[in-house]
Parts: sequence; C-alpha cells; structure tokens
Amino acid sequence: MSRDEPAAESRAALDLTYVLYNDSSILSHALALLTLTPILLNPAYAALSVWTRELLFFEMWAGQMLCECTNYVLKHIIQEERPNSVSTLLLKPPSVAIDPRAFTEDLGDGYGFPSSHSQWMGYFASFLILHFSLQHRFVSTGFRVLDYVRDILLYTFIITCAGAVAFSRYYLSYHSIPQVLWGFTIGVIFGSAYYMLVEYVPRRWPGSFLGKLPHDAADEPGVDLVPPT
Repeated sequence: MSRDEPAAESRAALDLTYVLYNDSSILSHALALLTLTPILLNPAYAALSVWTRELLFFEMWAGQMLCECTNYVLKHIIQEERPNSVSTLLLKPPSVAIDPRAFTEDLGDGYGFPSSHSQWMGYFASFLILHFSLQHRFVSTGFRVLDYVRDILLYTFIITCAGAVAFSRYYLSYHSIPQVLWGFTIGVIFGSAYYMLVEYVPRRWPGSFLGKLPHDAADEPGVDLVPPT
C-alpha cells in the first residue's frame, strides 16, 4: 500500500437501531419496525417518570434496566452464537445446505442466548399484567360484562405486542426459537418476581421490611384513580 492510499478503517454498525429485513415483504418491514419497541419504551419510561413523578414508573424502569443487565451477564456466561453467525454456519454438517447469502448478512455483534428483546418484553408484559390485575383499579363502566371485556382486551393487547416483538427476533433471523423462548421466559420470571418484591409485598404486608419503604398510595386496593362524578 502506497503512502497516498488511505489506511483501512475499522467500522462497526450501531446495533441500537440496526435491523436487517426483507424489503420485498410487508410483514418483514412491519416486524422490523416492531422490533424497535424496546428502544421506544425507554423514552416512554422517562417521560412518565418525570411527568407523573410516581414511584411506580421509576420502579418499573429500574427493574427493566436490571433485567437488561441480567441478560447481558447471561449472554457472556453462556456465549451462544446467533443462528446466522459465521461460526454457527461453519459448524453445520456438510449435508446441511447453507444459503451463501447468509455469510453476507451482518446481523451485528453480540451473543444470541437469551434474546434481549424477548426478555425485555417478557418483563414488560408480566409487570404490567400483574399491576393491572393485583393493584390497579379501573373505574367501572357500570356494566360487569363491559368491565370484563375491557380487561380481556387490555391483557390480550399487552401479550400480543410482547409476543409479536419476540416473534420478530426469530422471523428476522436474529435468534433461534430456543433463544427467543428462553429470553421471554426469563423476562416473565424476572418481571413477576420484581413486581412482587417492590409493589405487591409492600402493599399486602405493610408491616414487613419492604412494606416500611416509601411507596405510592394512588393504587391502593379499593381506591379509584379517578374520583366519581
């Protein structure tokens, strides 16, 4: 290489919003957008925490970050590659046909087990569902059937969104099915355990150590968030 030729630069992709998808597929495009949901939830946490100043949102946000840290630790302990990484493809037996295009798809750095997006959404869904079912009190519509329908639609929406994000990680070839399922399961377990520790136990047993810590009174059982007119 002559002096006039520029030195080769080492480049890396910004994994935060870097998503590869099939641009000829509407479903692939939609899932590529949907897979960014965990990134968009962070500013939502920040806005709700600052705007409402309710401890619940700070707790949920902190738990989300702890769950993400747990995922980082697990990935570096287990060190399982993503399904389309070069090392994974080269380990396949000769009898397995490999699409040559797979070697040209840069899905970013990092290990694949467990899926961080799936774990994120598992935490998010479990925390919200537990809060809405155990603590939060919606104002009644005056019709029990409508109240049930509202709750079912809400829970279905949360689970569907979380499941769709997890599915997008498999569909876009960023993770295998076990990586997605384990990530989602770990997120659900972490979110459920965390919610019980920071929200349910302090309210259910106020005389306990956790119950003596400060918490919001807005969602106390039997208290409506919106005063009756």
